[in-house]
Amino acid sequence: MTTLAGGFGGLGIFAGVDDIAERHLGIADIGTSQPRFRHLSAARRLSGRRPRDFDAAVLIEEVLALLEAKWRASIPARTPSVQNWRFEKQLWIAPHNTSGEKTLEKAIARVSGDAWANQVPTASGLINGSNDKHRNLDLVFRRQAGGFELIELKYRSDTPLFAAVEALLYGVLYLFSQLHYPRGSIAQGYLLDAPTAHLQVLAPAEYYLGYNFDWLQTEITRGLERVVADRRNFPATMDFAFTTFPAKFTWPCPDDTLRLALENRQPAVWSA
Repeated sequence: MTTLAGGFGGLGIFAGVDDIAERHLGIADIGTSQPRFRHLSAARRLSGRRPRDFDAAVLIEEVLALLEAKWRASIPARTPSVQNWRFEKQLWIAPHNTSGEKTLEKAIARVSGDAWANQVPTASGLINGSNDKHRNLDLVFRRQAGGFELIELKYRSDTPLFAAVEALLYGVLYLFSQLHYPRGSIAQGYLLDAPTAHLQVLAPAEYYLGYNFDWLQTEITRGLERVVADRRNFPATMDFAFTTFPAKFTWPCPDDTLRLALENRQPAVWSA
């Protein structure tokens, strides 16, 4: 859940990313505000329709090059915050915050075991001391077999298209961090040393009703695989998936029900 109203654009290391994503998705003509991939009309246009010549690997490489250029342009190049990519639970929530998405995220962190973390910082301190402090991953799950799921949580907000682009851009930040963060500068760097990183959108089944972005899942995974393969010394493999809670899951719910829902997450089913 990106807490900045403008999505990934605006100030900071991701300034200009919205333009890149919109151009590759062929939606630069939609609406008058960015990010255009947040508009309902963009999701409707692209549901079940892969844009001609869309290549996720080229999109990823272009975004990665932008991040690298911005980071190197900060003189001298900054050392990122040691809190980036920490693996900790953040349970506090403001009493007045009644957002279904935020309360669900905090509840997941509260009821789950030590394999779960939430609000994981990803970009603090890359450009300066003020921007990018709130570019936090909603959830991270450590698999028993090794590797992590980097999860963008959605509950009655935005569209699968927007959620997928958010997850992908966090994945590019993960790539960037793997390639450029000095080892030993990260609070709990083992998240960056994982053998696999699985980017995911997690939402109730109803979130996907009326859409079909199976093509986007395939293209993002293919793009990540190509980008990683082109960097022979890159330590991790990466993929992407839309996932869902079990059918009929609703929030709020009892803690035991939520734990069971987490244990029974499954691939999204498209209805369009």
